[in-house]
Amino acid sequence: MAERVHNAASDALRVVSVLHQLTLESSLSENRKELVFRILNRSIALARYDRASLWDMDRKKPQFLGVSGQSRVDKNSELVAEWKDVVTHLSKLDKPTVLSQEHFENSPELYEKLVERTSGLSLLWLPIMSRKRLAAGVLVERWGQRTWAEADVKLMHTLAMAYGGAWEKFDRARPLAERLKRAASRNKIL
Repeated sequence: MAERVHNAASDALRVVSVLHQLTLESSLSENRKELVFRILNRSIALARYDRASLWDMDRKKPQFLGVSGQSRVDKNSELVAEWKDVVTHLSKLDKPTVLSQEHFENSPELYEKLVERTSGLSLLWLPIMSRKRLAAGVLVERWGQRTWAEADVKLMHTLAMAYGGAWEKFDRARPLAERLKRAASRNKIL
């Protein structure tokens, strides 16, 4: 009994430690490219997944920013086009959502194709909010019948909130005065 309690406490401490580390790393990102890399490739330390893709939602249509484990991806590939079809339907989701076939009612064949390709798919949509609006989103995949547990979704949501804070540093919608002040401090004008 005491050993189980000790193991549970150790696991909880590890999770909090990883969450803190990832939050700190994201806030210390020096540019958006570095932050994108961290979001895609470091989040796995908190909750295991098979693949993640990151999307800029700050435009009329979602813009593909990258995929975990890959430094270069053909943005015109069939898979990116399929992801874009999925993400386009998610632009109104501002809360973490485990996607199901119901979310694909306009294109059930797309869902079936993705499930077949991954031997069973569990998709998690993680919105990244900046200044109270959807700025970006991460589509996180688990394959082979592994599903997203509620505890994992909550952890990833907490991390996504931290990413939102880091995203604000590079946010195009940041007020002009703030951007000018930052540029001036870099150039020692003021």
